[in-house]
Amino acid sequence: IDDDLLQVSIIDEQGKILFDSLICPTLRTSWEDAMQVNHITPEMVKDAPNIVDVRKQIQDIFDHADEIIGYNTPFDLTFLRACGNIRPLIDTKIIDVMEDFKALHHIEKWVKLVEAAAYYNFDWSAAPAHNSLGDCLATLHVYNCMHNRR
Repeated sequence: IDDDLLQVSIIDEQGKILFDSLICPTLRTSWEDAMQVNHITPEMVKDAPNIVDVRKQIQDIFDHADEIIGYNTPFDLTFLRACGNIRPLIDTKIIDVMEDFKALHHIEKWVKLVEAAAYYNFDWSAAPAHNSLGDCLATLHVYNCMHNRR
């Protein structure tokens, strides 16, 4: 992976924030394409911790998780492993809400989180789309709706 992490957020099954931080990148000083999507500027992350600074904190959360629920989860886990050597324990259950959404709705193509969230009328007012905290909250909402746990 030749990109950097710019933000990491982790919530629990009730939506409580366990970790939420901008991350100072180590490989790049600008990211024009990504900035158009996530609105994270170099100025915003210049004083943020780098992934090495927060690695232990994130790994500790993973080490205590029975399951990890995400959207396109393999991508995020690969990114965390490549950038910070952060990985779930071998027996941690990994749930990919995107794959579950596709299966439930008989969709074969990749589905954007904003599309799945819109299907279940997610309210982005707490944090915007493409912000990692907003994406966590939207993922939890989609997951809960699919499992009738609203």
